Amino acid sequence: FFFKQKTAYEIRNCDWSSDVCSSDLDSVVMKGKDVVAPVYIYNYIGIKPGVTYNESKVSRISVRLRELPFLSESRSNEIVFSEKNTKLLLYLEPRKASQFDGVLGVAPDNAGKVVLTGEAHLKLQNALRRGEVIELNWKQLAAKTQDLKVHALYPYLLNTPLGIDGNLSIYKQDTTYIDVIKNLGVQYMFNGTNFIKAFVNDKESSLLSTKALESQTVLPDYADINITSYGLTLHFEKLDYRYNPRKGFVIETSPSTGNRIIKKNGDLNPVIYEGLNLKTTQYHFDFSGDYFIQKDFSSWMVSGGLSGNIFFFHDDGLQGTHIGNFGAAFFQFEKNWKKIRLEAGGRYETFRLDTMTENSRPVGRFGINYSPDKKIFFRSSYGQGFRFPSPAERFVNYSLGDIHIYPNPTLLPEKGWSAEIGVRKKAGNEKLSGYTDWAVFLEGYHNMLEFTFGQWGKPTDPLIGQIGRAHV
Repeated sequence: FFFKQKTAYEIRNCDWSSDVCSSDLDSVVMKGKDVVAPVYIYNYIGIKPGVTYNESKVSRISVRLRELPFLSESRSNEIVFSEKNTKLLLYLEPRKASQFDGVLGVAPDNAGKVVLTGEAHLKLQNALRRGEVIELNWKQLAAKTQDLKVHALYPYLLNTPLGIDGNLSIYKQDTTYIDVIKNLGVQYMFNGTNFIKAFVNDKESSLLSTKALESQTVLPDYADINITSYGLTLHFEKLDYRYNPRKGFVIETSPSTGNRIIKKNGDLNPVIYEGLNLKTTQYHFDFSGDYFIQKDFSSWMVSGGLSGNIFFFHDDGLQGTHIGNFGAAFFQFEKNWKKIRLEAGGRYETFRLDTMTENSRPVGRFGINYSPDKKIFFRSSYGQGFRFPSPAERFVNYSLGDIHIYPNPTLLPEKGWSAEIGVRKKAGNEKLSGYTDWAVFLEGYHNMLEFTFGQWGKPTDPLIGQIGRAHV
């Protein structure tokens, strides 16, 4: 009887013309506690019983498993060869990933009465040992106003590549209106986090009261409107580590189309509906991609990449049809020298929306850190920022009771910078520890967006304006 056990690293120099190194993997065995269903691991790492040994996939097992929040490896994976079969051994142990946090308080309402406020967040991950996610967020920060968001994902339904993905959002604005958004998707899952999903999204806005709207002549964006859309999402990535990628790429596209239906409300001024098309077609298309690369030059590590986005959409709530694209190039240098760490980087962006083209000036950042020992850490940094106004900020046009929100297509990009010098000192022992942190910083902004409230100018003047320069 022949038995030989090697780690994935040790078999890299095998003679692949031999029977041993070219063997199929007869089984994938998970040692340790029952952490998650085997079908989840098979599909996630891309290795199933009966497949031909693939060194590139085996060498990435540990990296891929580190990306999962609910498990970890207790020891390195191993390949076991024998005369009869070949096994992949995975040593897994559970890791706490579920969480709950919340806060409750009291606050006076407009009538002087005390009302309950608060928020809560619950996230259950892999509670059923299927790699599923159930998440709930609830907020009540103002009287009679509540915000509830629920998300659920159940992968590999009935041990198939299919999964169910659902979202529910309910927002109630005091006694004015309620928004209910429902999204249901069916995913076909490839290896890892790659998938294609077909989804239906339904948004329904309903007035709870028409008080203060009787004389309204412009239809509020939340007034008895139903939007139903259907679409596909394709997500594909090949990264060295998805939470902090240095090498690889990721692409995603999500086209959708649907109908926007306005339901007439008999308690509103009929003038509101004059000239309105009660049923319109909406469509959205979005494609984004990122590419990362990293090289080592002597004692310097250089990383960089490209990022891009192409989109077009037709939305009556955002003044019709818009086409745009975004592109960016970025780089970063890193060097460790004794107890000093140096970092420097830069980024350049360009943005186009309809006939408007805007280019950013190059922005950069620089940082130097010094740690003489494990208990004290000195830092200094300088960085610049640049942000283009979103389509919603430029084209949104609706009313909220007595408040009217007007578009401002002339908004310019925001620019800013920040500088900081600080020190952190750790104190305590193994049982009890803490730290103190001192910092001095200065921030500057130019063309910062500012919401303007009150009566001013003409009724068509924009709500969102900009201020020249500001410092913090």
